[in-house]
Amino acid sequence: MPQDDKYSTTRHELLDQMAYAMGGRAAEEIVFHDPSTGAANDIQKASDTARKMVTDYGMSALLGSVKLGSDDTEPFMGGDPSAARNYSDATAYKIDTEVRKLLEEAHDEAFQILVENRDVLDRLAFRPAGEKRPCWRTRSRRFSRMFVSAPNASTGTPRKAANVPIFRR
Repeated sequence: MPQDDKYSTTRHELLDQMAYAMGGRAAEEIVFHDPSTGAANDIQKASDTARKMVTDYGMSALLGSVKLGSDDTEPFMGGDPSAARNYSDATAYKIDTEVRKLLEEAHDEAFQILVENRDVLDRLAFRPAGEKRPCWRTRSRRFSRMFVSAPNASTGTPRKAANVPIFRR
């Protein structure tokens, strides 16, 4: 199906998007052995996706298929601040636990993929100064090929990585 005609995203696609987003942090840890602030935006995007999976899309085994919270959470835009959270502190703790678990799994998957493909990572990161670098779209396509996940355990079919570029000008 063409991407323009697609209106929904599967759980596996969201997991792949998170692993792809966490690739920057994992690459910093592998190459420099010291994380920086450079991956902050990617971590924010992955965190937002994980939280939506748990609270909006009902994609949590622990909490089940339930919508948690309100869509009207902006008090400065006419939203009711008391309606933003319609669940207990215990449920909030479970949400945070599930979000952290999803992020850790995404990071671990990205880290493993990059370790297995370290030669590709090094070629992308350490080009000689005078050598012409491919445009960000080409680099993104090459890099995203590493993020084709293992086959789905239930169907045996491979999951495809989201085609979201992480290299920008």
